[in-house]
Amino acid sequence: MRVLKFKTAKKSTRLLYRSCFSSVAMLGLLSVYQHAAQAAEAPTVTRAPAPVEHVFVPQGFDDNDNAEIIIQGRFPNACMKTGPVEKSIDTQKRTIRLRPQVYVYRGEPCAQVIIPFTQRVTFGTLKEGTWRIEVEGMPSVAPLPLVVSRARTAAPDDYLYAPVEDVVLLPGALGSQQKLVLSGNWPLISGSGCFALKRIQTDLGADNTLVVRPIAELQSADQCDPSSLRKRAFQSTVNLEAPLKVDSLIHVRVLNGESLNKFYEAL
Repeated sequence: MRVLKFKTAKKSTRLLYRSCFSSVAMLGLLSVYQHAAQAAEAPTVTRAPAPVEHVFVPQGFDDNDNAEIIIQGRFPNACMKTGPVEKSIDTQKRTIRLRPQVYVYRGEPCAQVIIPFTQRVTFGTLKEGTWRIEVEGMPSVAPLPLVVSRARTAAPDDYLYAPVEDVVLLPGALGSQQKLVLSGNWPLISGSGCFALKRIQTDLGADNTLVVRPIAELQSADQCDPSSLRKRAFQSTVNLEAPLKVDSLIHVRVLNGESLNKFYEAL
């Protein structure tokens, strides 16, 4: 009887080992399947050519300016974001080739909405002359000229520009002119004096880039209106001589040497 009990206990132990091994094996397989599923669903970020539709080339840069252009397009869904713009600059041929890219996020549901984007691309200072801007992989975007003039002064700009923070295009009434409304806040002045917006100069280029120069002036305290010494916010309106009838870019030069850019789609 003792031998039979020993054999039965031994057999039970073997069955217990087999059961434990099977459970461990099943857990291992389940873990492998879970990791595989997670890897398949894990979001990834890749790069792709940007869907560029327009290249806007503001004119009026000097050879001591940080020259720039603006690209514009539309994302087909919410899983794209603006990415880097690779640039190759041939100073001998005065040609600039652009390779704008977007980040594409995969693994997550994408809202199927059309999202417009604009992106500012700077080149630093360029030599005087006419430069050719090309966008690789975008044959529908015709090359455009960027004209760089010789600087007339050592100052970064010919004028002191207002620090514009927003620009709005207002449609005029039937038969009347369109209006631009510019607004912002004057910077603090160390000492006495005030800023004044003297005039707003607009120039519409052949590529439908409207260059806006809000020319400002720093005045001494005796020239300032008392209310201007206490108020920093400003707003000004200018009528456009020619209406913007097609897709256009409003490019505003601002005080810090950069620009404010807004794309307006023709309805």
